[in-house]
Amino acid sequence: VDALRKSNVNIDKKEFSVKNLFLHPSVEMFSDYVAKIRRAEFVIPMNELRRDRGNLFCLHEGTGMVFGYLPIAQRLNGRVNVYGVACRTLLNPMHRDAEIVQMANDYAEKIMATCPGPYNLLGWSLGGALAVLIAGRLKQAGQEINFIGLVDPTINDVRVDNVNPLDGPWIDMCGILLNKGSGLYNKAINMDREIPVLDRINLLCKDDEWKLNGGSVGVSKDDCFSLYSCQENISSMKINFDFFGAVKGLGRIALWASSEYRWNLSNVFDDEVLMFKEIKSSHIDIIKNEDLMSDIFYMNL
Repeated sequence: VDALRKSNVNIDKKEFSVKNLFLHPSVEMFSDYVAKIRRAEFVIPMNELRRDRGNLFCLHEGTGMVFGYLPIAQRLNGRVNVYGVACRTLLNPMHRDAEIVQMANDYAEKIMATCPGPYNLLGWSLGGALAVLIAGRLKQAGQEINFIGLVDPTINDVRVDNVNPLDGPWIDMCGILLNKGSGLYNKAINMDREIPVLDRINLLCKDDEWKLNGGSVGVSKDDCFSLYSCQENISSMKINFDFFGAVKGLGRIALWASSEYRWNLSNVFDDEVLMFKEIKSSHIDIIKNEDLMSDIFYMNL
């Protein structure tokens, strides 16, 4: 620690932890680790990029991942350059975002560094809240916003009342990796919470069912820990902000709501809504709904 203090390595407090010191015990190893983390890209091209095409930035939902947008990216291949903006904790498990506004501001800076505007944003669930905040930050920076698509957007800080906050990230991780009807899923979510997370992950990965068909293809223990850390980061992050105030004056907005969506937003945005459509779909399946993908395909992006 004293050697790091005396060195010229500029360390952010999010990168500094006892675990990281043990894993990278010299100044040289630690500085290499920090450089690698900072180079890691969380804005991911999701289809073939072409110079003469517009852009669409898809903001991660509550899991921190962007895989849900792949059908849209494939549909727009050759027409629009689609980028996924993933949660940074998936790349650096030690990273934490204190609140959503700062997360959105950081994402906006990265988006501006990725390509020139005008910008198109698409947000599903938590990504909808991020899209609104990012659009506001881009406008503050003098950038042009062409289009904002909101799909079942998160309006405020909603938590699941019957889930212990300490259990939530573990249950979320298990739900992403495992079939919820499997014996391994039930075994995993009922593990003793007194067992440290890394030890629970080791037990999970050693299970015979995991080795056979537990959703483990290409998933390492480090991947599991990154995914758990991402769920922990997002579940503890402050999401409260004035959604309806933030959305005013942002430009062309399209809004899609699933059958499960509990907010009535049809008359909220007045003349700012380019399109409002209710889609007969669940919240989970709406992002790959044919009507939604068709609407986005014919938008002027």
